[in-house]
This record gives sequence, structure tokens and C-alpha cells, in this order.
Amino acid sequence: MDKHKVDYKIVEYKVDEKNQPIVACIAGDEELDLKALAKVAGVKKCVMIPLKDVLKVTGYVRGGCSPFGMKKIYRTFIDSDALLHVEFEKIVF
Repeated sequence: MDKHKVDYKIVEYKVDEKNQPIVACIAGDEELDLKALAKVAGVKKCVMIPLKDVLKVTGYVRGGCSPFGMKKIYRTFIDSDALLHVEFEKIVF
């Protein structure tokens, strides 16, 4: 439980394949810094999935990829500024 009294569970898993997609969630008025994401993720480089491949890779159409409750398990990074726009009592982890 955190300071907002939200119950959640951290689930860790080992990722051993290279070139695995990762998910990044940022505030809507921000721009994703791919170099910074790569550094945090511990990889050499991050690139956006080409639009034509989004459905095939994620199972969702563009605009429908939520970092929560995805069909597949991906490493997910959420920018702290994005959390400023979330109503914590409505999120169940």
C-alpha cells in the first residue's frame, strides 16, 4: 500500500529476449525521449513500433494501447509526471 492507500502488487519477471517491445506511458502533453527510455530500460536503443505493426505486435489498434491490462506482458515504464494526471482510487493494480 502506498501513501495514497492504493493496494497493488509488484510482479517481477525475467526478460531474456532481445528486441522485446516495451511500453512507455507519459503525460499527454509530453514527448517521449527514446534515449532516456533506453537508458532506464538498460538497452542500447529504443525505437517506436511502425504504425503498420502496432496491431500485430500489441493486439490493439493505434490509440487503443493502454499500459494497463494489455493482452501480453511487456516491460512497462510510467513517467512520474503522467501519474500526476491519474485518479489513484480508480486504478486497481
